[in-house]
Amino acid sequence: MNRVTRYQKLSSSIKKTHAKSLIGVVQCRSTSDLETNLEQNTHYILECIDRGASLICLPEYFAYMNHPAIPDGWHEPLTGQVIKHYRKIALDNACWLSLGGFQESVITDPELVASSEEEDAASQIRRELGFEPRFSKFEQFQKCYNTHLIINNEGQI
Repeated sequence: MNRVTRYQKLSSSIKKTHAKSLIGVVQCRSTSDLETNLEQNTHYILECIDRGASLICLPEYFAYMNHPAIPDGWHEPLTGQVIKHYRKIALDNACWLSLGGFQESVITDPELVASSEEEDAASQIRRELGFEPRFSKFEQFQKCYNTHLIINNEGQI
């Protein structure tokens, strides 16, 4: 069976078993205030759900927009608090989330990072601006990726 035939069969079975779905598309203005962005996006997601959306799409940089004083910006692993928050929303509301452009950090040498107590200039600036210091100068081995995430209605990535 070729791809076209498979698609046609899948398409016809979906039409028979599923009603139309509504997709919510959110346009927001993210800032360097992570908490404000989280509250704003949660509000928009819940508004889309109230209107019947089963898939909600957030734009690139939905979580954080870089502050000029923090050259390397904010990023965290997929196991961090931000993604945990969005996974919980998806699970609690049985909806799918498309999260555009999440700044995912991947530490390539966790032992080196864990052994460091030193703080670099970017961490000092973060603390002065009210951000929790997250990275030491030894985390130059950390990579940051602009990652698009899909979270299903069971809260799974």
